[in-house]
Amino acid sequence: MMTLLFPRLDHTAEELAGRPARVPEWLDLERLPPIRVGEDTLLPSQVHAVVNALRDSTRERPAPLVGLLKQHATAESLDAFARTLCRLWIEASMPTPHRWALDALGHLGGEAGAVYLAKLIRDWSTQKQHRRAGDALGLLRLMGHETALVELAKLARTGKRGRVQQLASGLLITVAQERGITTEQLDDRAVPELGLDADGGRSLDYGPRQFRLVVDGNLKPKLRDGKGAVKTSLPAANRADDPPKVEKAKEEWKLLSKQLRAILTTQQDRLEQAMLSGRRWTAAEFDRYIVRHPVVGLLARRLLWATQGQTFRITEDRTFADQEESLVSLEPTASVRLVHTLHLDEPTRHAWQETFTDHEIIAPFPQLARKVRTLALEERQARVITRQRGAKVPTVTLVGILDRLRWERGPRPGQTVAGGMTFSTPRHVKYFASADLLAFLDHLPGVPLVGVYFDLSEQTLGACGFVRGIFGAVGIEHAIPLVEVDPVILSEVLGLMEVLKEKGSVSAQE
Repeated sequence: MMTLLFPRLDHTAEELAGRPARVPEWLDLERLPPIRVGEDTLLPSQVHAVVNALRDSTRERPAPLVGLLKQHATAESLDAFARTLCRLWIEASMPTPHRWALDALGHLGGEAGAVYLAKLIRDWSTQKQHRRAGDALGLLRLMGHETALVELAKLARTGKRGRVQQLASGLLITVAQERGITTEQLDDRAVPELGLDADGGRSLDYGPRQFRLVVDGNLKPKLRDGKGAVKTSLPAANRADDPPKVEKAKEEWKLLSKQLRAILTTQQDRLEQAMLSGRRWTAAEFDRYIVRHPVVGLLARRLLWATQGQTFRITEDRTFADQEESLVSLEPTASVRLVHTLHLDEPTRHAWQETFTDHEIIAPFPQLARKVRTLALEERQARVITRQRGAKVPTVTLVGILDRLRWERGPRPGQTVAGGMTFSTPRHVKYFASADLLAFLDHLPGVPLVGVYFDLSEQTLGACGFVRGIFGAVGIEHAIPLVEVDPVILSEVLGLMEVLKEKGSVSAQE
């Protein structure tokens, strides 16, 4: 039985729990999982002290005991404790005076806690409990670890563009500013490593048997046993296995496989957008956050990269090779970008396709075989794209496609809604930082700045064009000639206009 709550502290359990324990009626302490300190678990009186400390804490100033818990108790036990405490509060209909039970997730929550909290935020948003969902977003920022930032980024980058998404985007910007980096650099730093090793694997232990997590050619997490056989799930335990280890391994696999699938999907989209926007990484950033990251590296090794006119791929041992398999070195001052097929001449593109085929490399998204669109002869003197003009596209379809591709609703990026009111806008925009160009697409009668329509309304598409800068005037009269637009950006926007035209209920008209 443990006398001291933490090593090297002279506060006994009785002193810490000496004042009356103000445990609310809805909280059954016996339903809370144990908090572990080394090989010991806290006594009931000590759990009373923890509850009191959480109740006395604010988000800005946690009680001293909360800080000591984070220093000395195991992260897994604190996470489980906080999640259960929050769940019991929810089961009690979330009494407002006891919101500290929700805040406990921000103070003590780990990876699983961040995933659980993000699900709560999505559920509350769907249930139109926007104030509660928005309030809970701040807890992801309070957690501050990589998984919490990933969940915050997912809430900002995906889903319906409502108040919660706006708040998540604002928090991401704030966190980036606090760290003195861009939001793209924050996205790099926020990708969890999930405890994977340098090869993107991880062992799950049954005692006498071990299973290794691997990612197959289709980027699906699988398991390989000691004989090399690949499985889609952990097998049942046998008599020789260690039951506690089996239970732990199954819990790890359930969470790990779910997280890995979600992260691979998110990072696949992020890298594709980086290719289209022309984003560049410094050599140091590229090494730390792309090449050597155990999750992002799985994707990066399936893509073609370039530095100062030299194209290369990342090998399995994390070195760089050109299409002749010769070693490529990066200078410390070099910058790196993803290659778009328009960056390559036909012989070079063909050579790289053969190399990827020989090594059985499957790209996570179209890169070398990406379809290229160019201006028609009659469009070369134009300032706006009109091939989609007149198409009538269902509002939900239009908003869904453009939201997914990170086009923003409103006259310029970062448009906010004042006072919680909803306004309509007849325009979407997307900023391409590499070229300092803002693309715009007009449509009538307009879409809400926040949320989506669920009726059968349609949007009649208008012109699409580009203006220079992110803060300048936007509209047809300010559009630059299409021939001055970066070919990669122009190709992708032309492709988008073709997709929207195909979604139209009537043919587009010139």
